[in-house]
Amino acid sequence: MKNGRLKPGYNVQIGTEYTIHQRLTDTRCFTPHLEKLKTSGLPKPKRMIADAGYGGEANYLYAHEEALIPYNTMRKEETRAYKKYTECRQLGIP
Repeated sequence: MKNGRLKPGYNVQIGTEYTIHQRLTDTRCFTPHLEKLKTSGLPKPKRMIADAGYGGEANYLYAHEEALIPYNTMRKEETRAYKKYTECRQLGIP
């Protein structure tokens, strides 16, 4: 935005049921969405899969081993350019 205006943002989460959250990022919606799902009476999913936008320590701790959530820099770290960069840094090459 960068124009000094504040715009409302909503994040829609979909599982076996949907919830709407007025939070800026997916990271902050994961736990409230699953808590809402618990109160719905629907069975809890055995496995959950989320994109890197949900990656965060609080979500990893909440989901334990029931969720597959990549951390937010995982894709970047898998690139050839990133590997070369870290290799150079380890060798002391700027």
